[in-house]
Amino acid sequence: GSDGDMLYLAIEEAARAGIAFVASAGNDGKNLDESPLYPASYSLPNIISVAASDENDRLWNYSNYGAGSVHLSAPGSGILSTVPFFSDAVVSVGDKNYTAVPLEFAGTTSGEGINGLLVYCGLGSPEDFPPGVSGNIALIERGELYFREKVSNARDAGATSVVIYNNIPDGESGGGLIDATLGLPGDWLPAVFISMSDGLELKEMDPSPTANIRHTVSGASYTKKSGTSMAAPFVTGAIALLSSYFPDDTVVRNVWRVMEGASPMPVETDRNRLITGGRLDLKGAFDSVLPVHGDINDDGNIDISDVIKCLRMALELDEQDLKISDINGDWQTDISDAILLLRKAIGLD
Repeated sequence: GSDGDMLYLAIEEAARAGIAFVASAGNDGKNLDESPLYPASYSLPNIISVAASDENDRLWNYSNYGAGSVHLSAPGSGILSTVPFFSDAVVSVGDKNYTAVPLEFAGTTSGEGINGLLVYCGLGSPEDFPPGVSGNIALIERGELYFREKVSNARDAGATSVVIYNNIPDGESGGGLIDATLGLPGDWLPAVFISMSDGLELKEMDPSPTANIRHTVSGASYTKKSGTSMAAPFVTGAIALLSSYFPDDTVVRNVWRVMEGASPMPVETDRNRLITGGRLDLKGAFDSVLPVHGDINDDGNIDISDVIKCLRMALELDEQDLKISDINGDWQTDISDAILLLRKAIGLD
């Protein structure tokens, strides 16, 4: 989180390729001019920092802001969005529950789960499955084989479900519960993962205990969320739409359309907390009129006088104006823009 670090250099490289970087301003209710938050606060020309506004066009209560660092707001309060389903997994023996995590893509059970003898099956190779596992639950140790191979072998042996336990002690790197995957969606058995200590405890029970394995998925696929992470995609989408409508213009120019077209926030205190003082307005962006690209002295012509002024801008002798002087769309005015403009002025382009 400072100018010149690795992320800064990556975004700077994106600027040289003409790419805009839309960043959420954050949800701490802070002034980023005083308390920078990265990447929104990097001093880079292609960063567009976005605050969240509510349904009354006020800044959302927890949105960060900054008169010198946050460009504009966009709707970010009560935004309908997709959310992941909630998965719940547990292995039970008698009155004791063992915490488990489902393997990604694994099958699910009913709310009552699956009951059966917990049969130890080694590392899950085909030869590790005893006949008694058929119709019961396979207990398998992590290691040697991919998780998908263990579960496939258990299915071939007739198991109803699978419990895989870690082979790394709890508390060590890679120990405890981990997020494991079967790699691809498919017709998988219910399969869950437990810690080494729990797995060894279950393995050493004699006789093999009757267990219950449960993996259920619940929840809605849509919900309403609030925050600057909900606001930033609106700005990204606006820039993308403008770029498709004005394909001959650089991304820089279309970012300027978004900035120029922002609708002023109705409350002065909110306006004073943003660089543009406004909220994203797509119609305003389309209606904004930018200067002719290359007509830097605004005389209606592109000629040598524009080249001279562009050179002065490149040497920072005049205030730079990317809307008209950044001819090649790399977020800066330099000698390469002057060369391109010179070619235009003498009729080569």
